[in-house]
Formats: sequence, structure tokens, C-alpha cells
Amino acid sequence: MSRTAGFNTVDVGQMRSETLLLTDGLMLIGGGSAGTAGGIKITTFLVLGVVVWAEIRGRSDVTVFNRRICPDAQRQALTVVLLAVGLVGVAT
Repeated sequence: MSRTAGFNTVDVGQMRSETLLLTDGLMLIGGGSAGTAGGIKITTFLVLGVVVWAEIRGRSDVTVFNRRICPDAQRQALTVVLLAVGLVGVAT
């Protein structure tokens, strides 16, 4: 399973390709920033999502809950996601 429980509740060999793709996506995103889960972390994924949302709306400043996300954090999130996706792509 995509969560680290130490056991399988579902036979992974019987999963359809769509389910495996969703599971792989969840494992790529990973867990919270304070946890030991792998992946890019939920906060990095959310920062990138907020950046994309601001770009779609045509905003130059990226704000969440009336707080601005600095461009350095945006650049780091983009770099981490691109490296992770590239690494998974090459490994696959």
C-alpha cells in the first residue's frame, strides 16, 4: 500500500494499472515534512500547487492565508519536484 503500515491489505499484483498509477503518485508526493516518509513532501507539493494557481490567475505575488511565499521557496519547490519526477522517469 502507499502508506507505511508494514502489511498489504490488498494484493498489489491484482491491482489495475490506473490504481497503480494513483498509488505511485501518492508515493511520489510522500508524507508530511515532520515525518520520515519518502517523496517530495506534502508541503512542497502544496507550494507548487499554489504557485501554479497564482500563475493561472495572473498574479505576480504568491500568497497563502495573507502570507507571501518568497521566490526562493518557489524556486526550491520547483527544483525538488522536477528532480524527483526526472529521477523517477529515468529509473522507470
